[in-house]
Amino acid sequence: MPEVSSRLIPERPQPPSLEMPSFRLQADESLAEGLRRVTSDQLQYARRALEQLPVDAGVHEARKSVKRVRAVLRLTRSYVGDGVYGPDNAKLRDVGRTLGPARDAAVLLQTFDALIAQDAAEPRTGVLEDFRHQLADRRQTLENEINETVKREVLGSLDQFKTRVADWAGDPNRPAIPDDFATIAKGFRRIYRQGRKRMTDAQANPSISAFHLWRNRVRYLRYQVDLISESSAYLAAELAPDLAELAVGLGTEHDLAVLSEMAGGQPDLIQDEASRRGLLKLLERHRLDLQAAMGPIGRRIYLEAPRQFVDSLGAGWEKWKRRAG
Repeated sequence: MPEVSSRLIPERPQPPSLEMPSFRLQADESLAEGLRRVTSDQLQYARRALEQLPVDAGVHEARKSVKRVRAVLRLTRSYVGDGVYGPDNAKLRDVGRTLGPARDAAVLLQTFDALIAQDAAEPRTGVLEDFRHQLADRRQTLENEINETVKREVLGSLDQFKTRVADWAGDPNRPAIPDDFATIAKGFRRIYRQGRKRMTDAQANPSISAFHLWRNRVRYLRYQVDLISESSAYLAAELAPDLAELAVGLGTEHDLAVLSEMAGGQPDLIQDEASRRGLLKLLERHRLDLQAAMGPIGRRIYLEAPRQFVDSLGAGWEKWKRRAG
């Protein structure tokens, strides 16, 4: 990881141990079998995380699993059609939105702590301590809202969605998806093309919303590349790590932007004007540094034209399948 980005990105506390299922397609399984396996495993993992882990860690792990399933669903969109994709994507999105505020509040607190700890020029004044206390109180309030009733509703939604997987990942007795890279090629091309455009937009107009839109597309491409990373040494050794770093960096940039909006848009949170200006200046400096650090990584990832990128993925996929016999 480049020096500047590793200095700015806060380390997240590791969740208690819970074995993560593989999110990789295997050469000796059909595409339908693989997609059915990884989606079912991710949905089950989300359930176990919510049931077995503390609220913060459980919500974080469950949300990541739901995002992975949404990334898979986007890959099959062209094949299953919007009639399947639209409702299913909306259901998964709603699950994430239910859990989102609690996790976002925890991340903001972690980001604030890392920001102050990394910048010796910004002392932990009483005013900033008050701001931190308000962030901590907000986190606790939102975590308390993830009560047993909410968990049961989310778990019910996850279980219901498992019955929907057959509509686009194939029933064991009736594969719905051809065992052909062309089935997912359009999904890869779409998300890569969108990410490439969002990067261009963000670099031309580095607004909060522009970087947020780019971040979303990077996150989906990251999970999609992870899914097929066994098919190519390049994917596993170069592209997947680059995408992971870019996703984390853009995520931290987004967290800093949200903190800046809170500090700047809610004067009651930091009533001392000099302290607020100092914090806003600090947040802006780190955001600009992160944007600069993430730019070269993004340009390296999005160097190819979308069709060229997908063609290279497809060629690697075909060789991988042939080697498996």
